[in-house]
Amino acid sequence: FRGDTGKAALFTEADNVVLAKMSVMLMHSGAYRVQKAACAVCAGPLGWKFVRATEQTEKWKEGFIVLELALL
Repeated sequence: FRGDTGKAALFTEADNVVLAKMSVMLMHSGAYRVQKAACAVCAGPLGWKFVRATEQTEKWKEGFIVLELALL
């Protein structure tokens, strides 16, 4: 995966992360309902959580958290 800062990784869960309210994120693979993920300690951005995918072929991403490696 790739984020705004480069390489990113997909996780099933993450500790010390706070999720924001849902929003829509447009990507090359389609539109997604996501929650931005931030550090629970410093509130710095870390990535996002896929909540809902509009494309049937992308539904497998739902529930996963993407963390940008440069921000960890």
